[in-house]
Amino acid sequence: MNLLGSGISELLPFFVRTSVTQNDSANGEALWEMERGFWLNDAAYYTTFLAPDCIMVFPEPPGVLVGNEITAALEQAPRWQTIEMENGSLVELDTRVTVLTYRAIAQRDGDLPYRALCSSIYTRTNSQWLLVHHQQTPLPPEQQTHMKDQNHGRKKNTRQADRHH
Repeated sequence: MNLLGSGISELLPFFVRTSVTQNDSANGEALWEMERGFWLNDAAYYTTFLAPDCIMVFPEPPGVLVGNEITAALEQAPRWQTIEMENGSLVELDTRVTVLTYRAIAQRDGDLPYRALCSSIYTRTNSQWLLVHHQQTPLPPEQQTHMKDQNHGRKKNTRQADRHH
């Protein structure tokens, strides 16, 4: 017996876990498009689709940002011009909570690509999905090169979105 009593499996019935690929459901497609929007759009987009108590975790600086700190930091940062999302996974914990995980390759004008492992948690309030948590783990340079070599010549799992701001 462990600290949770008979085991973690007792907790699993509380969640309806369904893993789907990026485009398998209407909700899935909408959430992936929303996620792309957080990379490419401005502060007004964040105001619309960000939960008021959202937490975002980035490398230092800026580190951990909560609520209004997110939009304030966004106004000071240059926007991404492209984003590719690879190896995406969508897990519906229940009808109101969905988790996205993916590998991001983003680029700003004139900069080298930024590569990171990302996760986002969305919750549905009434009929609107809102982002409640986002986390990025940048890949070290040696893994970024290795990832590029692995993906060379292989079809990407998702579409690339180009947008100039």
